[in-house]
Amino acid sequence: MNFKDFKDFKKDVESAFNAMIADNLFVVNVDKDLLWMSYLLSFEDETIRQDHNCNACKSFIRHYGKVVAIDPQTYKVKTFWDDVHTPGYEKTASDLAKLVKEAEKARLTELLAKKQSEKMESMSEDEIRQRLAELG
Repeated sequence: MNFKDFKDFKKDVESAFNAMIADNLFVVNVDKDLLWMSYLLSFEDETIRQDHNCNACKSFIRHYGKVVAIDPQTYKVKTFWDDVHTPGYEKTASDLAKLVKEAEKARLTELLAKKQSEKMESMSEDEIRQRLAELG
């Protein structure tokens, strides 16, 4: 990897991020330091890792790396990392997309469980028995 590769990566990230701005954006609850460490650890070579350890990258990734859009048709979570395909940076983009999506999936699962629990609390005992019987 050289500086030209990084400039291409930066351009891909900027383009993917700008393409998502038209969507309704959400911020995933993922620890910003975990996101930053995942970025750095995606570079297996220590020298290359150190080359990517700058304050500008750190600030961008910690603030914007956890932004997602949710497709209104399919309800799938999409990160701008999904659209970054710069040669040499595929693992980086893939690792960050996976981390962000897993954090969002955990949050959505928690919200769904909470909603189900609230539904159960508002049901009568007979309704709960009936639902349980339907489930087998």
